[in-house]
Parts: sequence; C-alpha cells; structure tokens
Amino acid sequence: MDRQARSNAETRPPRPEKTPKQIMRGTLLTGTERAILWGGIAAGLAFAACMSYLMEKETDSSIWVHVLIWGVTLFGTAMAVGSYLPDPEERRGRAMQEAGQARHVQGRIASVRHRGLRETERIRQTRLAITAIMPLEDGTERMVELDVLVEDSLLPRFSTGQHIDLMHDPDDPDFVSIDRSRSPVMVQ
Repeated sequence: MDRQARSNAETRPPRPEKTPKQIMRGTLLTGTERAILWGGIAAGLAFAACMSYLMEKETDSSIWVHVLIWGVTLFGTAMAVGSYLPDPEERRGRAMQEAGQARHVQGRIASVRHRGLRETERIRQTRLAITAIMPLEDGTERMVELDVLVEDSLLPRFSTGQHIDLMHDPDDPDFVSIDRSRSPVMVQ
C-alpha cells in the first residue's frame, strides 16, 4: 500500500504555480476579445470628441451638453463592448483549464430559471440560472449555482433532471464551471 501511494505521488502532475482564482484575477481575454474591447473604447472616445467639437463649433452650448454627449457615449460603449466579453462562469472555466487543476464531474440539474435573452444577427442565447447537484470526491453532494448563456437550440439539454458535465477546483469546490467540451452551450 505504501509503495502504491509513492507511485501515485510520482505520477501526479506537479502543482501549478498559480491557482485558478489567481489566474482569473488576471486578464483572460483572447486576442480578438482584446481587440474588440480596445476598438470599442477608441471608437466611443473618438465619437464623443467629434461630437463635442462640433457642438462647440456650431453653437454656444453649455457644459451639460458635453457631459450628456460624453456620458451617453461612454455608457453605450461600455454596454456594447461588455456584450462581447466572456461571462464570469466562462472565465472560471478558462482559468481552471489554464491552471490544469480542473476536476471533471457529472452533476444533475435541480432547477432552472430564465434570466433574460441575448440576441445578435447570428445567434440567440438565453441566460439561465442553473442550480445543479455536484458530487464530490468524498461521496457527498453540493448544490452549486451557475449563471450561463445557452444557445436556444441547446436549451432542452439544460432542463431540470438532465445531467450536466461540470468542472471544479479540487481545492475550492465553490469554484465551478460548465465543462464546455462535454456539455456545449453553443452549436459549433
């Protein structure tokens, strides 16, 4: 038995330098997501600057007109850019995969609540608040909450009673994400 424990310790991969939570605190944006973020910010700032310049040139406008132009532009830019960035649940999954610490389990969906829609020209997604029962290594079960966007054509896979593939950090069972390689949320 002692020999088996030693062989398991020798074959186990070394612990990563960073935990998934530490990785998630850093930026987990892909190159495309960074380009969208900075491009949107630059376009919003350029628009607001041009509008302020034109308003100043054409009329004697008060400071409140400029505040309104800048405020509306920055709010719109933040909303537009934010819709392209990954959700916290997806970022948790990326962080666990990057750290190499993800433990894969199959849970069962206990309840589902619809929380809204997101629709673009190509895709329509429903935001779901999923409560799932996740088994742990010690034989106990834990209830976990996930807030996830699911493409409408895949909604039947995310109904109450269905099985769902999850991954979690073995050191922190509350750090949970859907395993998108086994339970896709979008049609490829």
